[in-house]
Amino acid sequence: MRFVVPILSSIAVALACVWVLSSGQLSKLFMTDALSGLTETVPHLLLAILAAQVGAVYLLKRTALIASRTSLPDVNITPNTEELLAMQDQVNTEWVLDALAGGVIVANQQGNITYMNTSAEKLTLWSRDKVLGEHISKVLKLDDLQGNSIEIKAFETNLTHPNHPLQFGQVKLHPRVGEERFVELNTTCILEQCKAIVFIFRDVTADRKVINRLYRQASRDALTDLMNRTSFEQYVEQLAHDTSALTRSHVLASVDLDNFKIINDTCGHLAGDELLKQVAQIFRRAVRTSDKVARIGGDEFAVFLEGCGLEKGRSIMESILTELRNFRFSWEGKVFTIGASVGLLEFMPASTLQIKQLFSDADKACYTAKALGRNQVFVHEEEKREAMSNQRVHDWGKLLKDAIREDRFILFAQPVVPLHSERTQRFRQYEILLRLPFRQALLNPGSFLPVADRLDLMTSIDRWIIRKSLEAQYVFQGLVFLGIANVTDSGKVSHFR
Repeated sequence: MRFVVPILSSIAVALACVWVLSSGQLSKLFMTDALSGLTETVPHLLLAILAAQVGAVYLLKRTALIASRTSLPDVNITPNTEELLAMQDQVNTEWVLDALAGGVIVANQQGNITYMNTSAEKLTLWSRDKVLGEHISKVLKLDDLQGNSIEIKAFETNLTHPNHPLQFGQVKLHPRVGEERFVELNTTCILEQCKAIVFIFRDVTADRKVINRLYRQASRDALTDLMNRTSFEQYVEQLAHDTSALTRSHVLASVDLDNFKIINDTCGHLAGDELLKQVAQIFRRAVRTSDKVARIGGDEFAVFLEGCGLEKGRSIMESILTELRNFRFSWEGKVFTIGASVGLLEFMPASTLQIKQLFSDADKACYTAKALGRNQVFVHEEEKREAMSNQRVHDWGKLLKDAIREDRFILFAQPVVPLHSERTQRFRQYEILLRLPFRQALLNPGSFLPVADRLDLMTSIDRWIIRKSLEAQYVFQGLVFLGIANVTDSGKVSHFR
């Protein structure tokens, strides 16, 4: 019926247009006179349509009036009407609670459930009809993140402190069946004298998974899935400042792989990445479940041994070092051995500890292990640090000066040849590599050049290399001296100067 009026209006507009056309008023627009016969008929049709519209409007109003009188026969609000309005308000209230609060359960002072909304049914997997009158502890099973039950504690706390709403943050909800979920829990008293207690809990399981995934991406090393430097330093700082466990010592280890650069340069970055992944697995297998391992950068790692003494820490790191010595890395038919230089530092928690100093001392111990011949563990001792440092510098100074004076350095000439045999060379080229004999081993330049630089011995070593290279011209025919070069840790020339 409600569509009759607009339909009749449309018909009237159409007839009016026809009437205008047929009456000749648009003759200037070259319209035909074929419709001129309708000129006298259209006004009567328009009048009939107007009457029909008036009748339709009247019928619509009368129908609405009859419907309203049928639903509300009495003007005064009767008990039935109040009940209907109360039901409507309850439906609206439940909709708002579901949309804003999530799960809502109301219990009386005896702990028996008097109300449960639809969201609470979905989260607990309990039917509302079956839980009304049941005790709250039977339906709502909540644990904190440490696994302690809290629903009874929350109920009793609200009864004791009715004017203080409680916020529990994220807790575990155990539904009737299925896996546990994480919810944000709030409780409070309602009505006078705390006649009822409301449990409001919102599902945050999906949010928690997203946050955990983002945190993992931000705190883990993408290549090895170990902790990255930032998250590792934050973790160490937290425990280093935890004065509640003053009797517990911790050990911080700085680890630098030996021979990694050779593998990375020889086989490429893909091989280097694969080596780092396999080394990370060795660390995971060797440490305890309470320990943390991080990739600091490049081929540098760090290990935090929580609640560990120095001797136990040394034993753990020695076992890791043994694993690395016995490890064989294979890539495209080539087999490589690796090792590591490890620096250890034991410390006690204190609020005044400087984290940067801790890592710096561990790095210095690692550097000392590398300077003493690599592939070993060196322990940093605070009270002997200055004396040992001065003694190491004195020993290295004497060793280097004796090597220069007594020609103890050894030079290796490595030929430089073109990759394509068709290319010709006007003269032969050699790469000169420097080594220092020390304790039945040949030390790479990376082991002694930093100390030589601190002692201002680099110029003397440069002159020694130049002199010996020029002398070699008389021994090797065609050897052309191009200049002195800076040498990398692996003993290879980086550039001439």
